[in-house]
Amino acid sequence: MLQLILLGVGAMNSPRYQPAGLFIQHGKTSLMIDGGGAAPKHNLVAWLVTDEQGELIRAIRKLARPMHLEPSVDTFVKPENEFVSCFTVCDFTEKGV
Repeated sequence: MLQLILLGVGAMNSPRYQPAGLFIQHGKTSLMIDGGGAAPKHNLVAWLVTDEQGELIRAIRKLARPMHLEPSVDTFVKPENEFVSCFTVCDFTEKGV
C-alpha cells in the first residue's frame, strides 16, 4: 500500500509550522521529499529535494547524515512505481503518469 504523509506545511522561517516535506512509503520502501524540520522515524532509502542550494539543505543534510543519505535532486525508481522530485513545474506526461 502506498502512503503519502505530509510532514510540515510551513516555510523555512515559519514561526508556527515545520518546513513542508512529504514522507512516502510503499511496502518496506520509504523516502522523503524536502522537509527539514525533523527526520522521520523510518529507515529511508532516499531523501529527494527540490533545490540542492535551498535555504533548508543544511538542515536536511544534518538529518540525513545519520541515515547515510545524501539529499539530492534526483529520481527514485522502484520496479513498479516511480517517484519524481522536480523543480517548480513537473511535466508528468513524459513519465506516463
